[in-house]
Amino acid sequence: MKKTMLLFILICYSHSNAQNSRYKNVFLETWINANTYLYPTAVTMTENHYHYAPILGQIALKAQLVLATKNSNYVLHRNFDNEKLARLNILPDHITHHRGQFILNSQGNCTA
Repeated sequence: MKKTMLLFILICYSHSNAQNSRYKNVFLETWINANTYLYPTAVTMTENHYHYAPILGQIALKAQLVLATKNSNYVLHRNFDNEKLARLNILPDHITHHRGQFILNSQGNCTA
Protein backbone atom coordinates (compact mmCIF):
# COMPACT_ATOMS: atom_id res chain seq x y z
CA MET A 1 0.00 0.00 0.00
CA LYS A 2 2.83 2.39 0.90
CA LYS A 3 4.74 1.54 -2.29
CA THR A 4 1.64 2.13 -4.41
CA MET A 5 1.00 5.50 -2.76
CA LEU A 6 4.65 6.52 -3.15
CA LEU A 7 4.69 5.45 -6.80
CA PHE A 8 1.50 7.40 -7.48
CA ILE A 9 2.97 10.53 -5.88
CA LEU A 10 6.21 10.18 -7.85
CA ILE A 11 4.25 9.86 -11.10
CA CYS A 12 2.33 13.02 -10.22
CA TYR A 13 5.50 15.05 -9.81
CA SER A 14 7.30 13.65 -12.84
CA HIS A 15 5.00 15.37 -15.35
CA SER A 16 4.50 18.99 -16.39
CA ASN A 17 2.49 21.47 -14.31
CA ALA A 18 -0.57 21.09 -16.53
CA GLN A 19 -0.49 17.34 -16.13
CA ASN A 20 0.27 17.71 -12.42
CA SER A 21 -3.04 19.45 -11.80
CA ARG A 22 -4.87 16.64 -13.60
CA TYR A 23 -3.10 13.98 -11.51
CA LYS A 24 -3.65 15.97 -8.31
CA ASN A 25 -7.38 16.05 -9.03
CA VAL A 26 -7.30 12.28 -9.44
CA PHE A 27 -5.40 11.97 -6.17
CA LEU A 28 -7.90 14.22 -4.39
CA GLU A 29 -10.85 12.24 -5.73
CA THR A 30 -9.17 9.01 -4.64
CA TRP A 31 -8.45 10.50 -1.21
CA ILE A 32 -12.09 11.53 -0.74
CA ASN A 33 -13.38 8.11 -1.79
CA ALA A 34 -10.91 6.29 0.44
CA ASN A 35 -11.49 8.47 3.48
CA THR A 36 -15.26 8.53 3.03
CA TYR A 37 -15.89 4.85 2.33
CA LEU A 38 -12.93 2.47 2.40
CA TYR A 39 -10.89 3.34 5.49
CA PRO A 40 -13.75 3.99 7.94
CA THR A 41 -15.56 0.82 6.91
CA ALA A 42 -12.52 -1.41 7.16
CA VAL A 43 -11.13 0.11 10.34
CA THR A 44 -14.43 0.03 12.25
CA MET A 45 -15.07 -3.64 11.50
CA THR A 46 -15.10 -5.43 14.83
CA GLU A 47 -14.55 -9.08 15.61
CA ASN A 48 -18.33 -9.47 15.51
CA HIS A 49 -18.20 -8.61 11.81
CA TYR A 50 -16.37 -11.83 11.14
CA HIS A 51 -18.08 -15.15 11.79
CA TYR A 52 -14.81 -16.21 13.38
CA ALA A 53 -11.96 -14.49 15.16
CA PRO A 54 -10.00 -12.30 12.72
CA ILE A 55 -6.74 -13.83 11.62
CA LEU A 56 -3.46 -12.00 12.09
CA GLY A 57 -3.45 -10.92 8.45
CA GLN A 58 -6.79 -9.15 8.87
CA ILE A 59 -5.63 -7.42 12.05
CA ALA A 60 -2.46 -6.30 10.24
CA LEU A 61 -4.55 -5.03 7.31
CA LYS A 62 -6.65 -2.87 9.63
CA ALA A 63 -3.45 -1.42 11.13
CA GLN A 64 -2.11 -0.68 7.63
CA LEU A 65 -5.36 1.06 6.70
CA VAL A 66 -5.05 3.34 9.73
CA LEU A 67 -1.48 4.20 8.72
CA ALA A 68 -2.51 4.75 5.09
CA THR A 69 -5.24 7.14 6.25
CA LYS A 70 -2.73 9.18 8.23
CA ASN A 71 -0.30 9.24 5.30
CA SER A 72 -2.94 10.25 2.75
CA ASN A 73 -4.18 13.03 5.05
CA TYR A 74 -0.60 14.31 5.38
CA VAL A 75 -0.10 14.28 1.60
CA LEU A 76 -3.40 16.13 1.09
CA HIS A 77 -2.41 18.83 3.57
CA ARG A 78 1.02 19.20 2.00
CA ASN A 79 -0.23 19.53 -1.61
CA PHE A 80 -3.52 21.39 -1.24
CA ASP A 81 -3.93 24.70 0.56
CA ASN A 82 -7.36 26.12 1.44
CA GLU A 83 -7.58 28.12 -1.80
CA LYS A 84 -6.99 25.05 -3.96
CA LEU A 85 -9.46 23.02 -1.92
CA ALA A 86 -12.08 25.75 -2.34
CA ARG A 87 -11.56 25.76 -6.12
CA LEU A 88 -12.07 22.01 -6.08
CA ASN A 89 -15.34 22.53 -4.19
CA ILE A 90 -14.01 21.29 -0.86
CA LEU A 91 -14.31 24.20 1.50
CA PRO A 92 -12.04 24.56 4.54
CA ASP A 93 -15.02 24.21 6.90
CA HIS A 94 -15.45 20.65 5.61
CA ILE A 95 -11.98 19.79 6.83
CA THR A 96 -11.12 19.55 10.49
CA HIS A 97 -7.60 19.53 11.85
CA HIS A 98 -7.34 16.80 14.46
CA ARG A 99 -4.07 15.56 15.98
CA GLY A 100 -2.05 16.48 12.91
CA GLN A 101 -4.60 15.06 10.47
CA PHE A 102 -7.12 16.64 8.16
CA ILE A 103 -10.43 14.83 8.27
CA LEU A 104 -13.56 15.39 6.21
CA ASN A 105 -16.41 16.07 8.61
CA SER A 106 -19.70 17.43 7.25
CA GLN A 107 -18.98 16.24 3.71
CA GLY A 108 -17.49 12.82 4.21
CA ASN A 109 -18.20 11.98 7.84
CA CYS A 110 -14.78 10.39 8.13
CA THR A 111 -13.74 9.52 11.66
CA ALA A 112 -10.34 8.01 10.87
